[in-house]
Amino acid sequence: MYLIILSNNTKISIDADELPGVYAAIGTRNLVRVRQGIFNPAYLVAVVEDSERRKNHLEDQKYEEKRVRIEDARVKDIFSKIDELASRKEATKAITGGIINNHGKR
Repeated sequence: MYLIILSNNTKISIDADELPGVYAAIGTRNLVRVRQGIFNPAYLVAVVEDSERRKNHLEDQKYEEKRVRIEDARVKDIFSKIDELASRKEATKAITGGIINNHGKR
């Protein structure tokens, strides 16, 4: 994750996979097209690592991993409750001999 800084202080975010294309286009002096926009390489001042975006990305990954773990636990809990209810229904059916229908009528 990098920032392209232009002479008018505009900053354009790019990903690592776009960096080789940016460097190649600088040599041709043609407009450079990246995901976040188009710029003229004549106005390029610097390409620097975007540490804040990287930090946010890492925090998002940690949050996503935590969220997935919590959701997995919730899903397991839901399925255990479903299994418990199913076993109760089977037990009730065995005790009553299956004579009670879905509406509780005999």
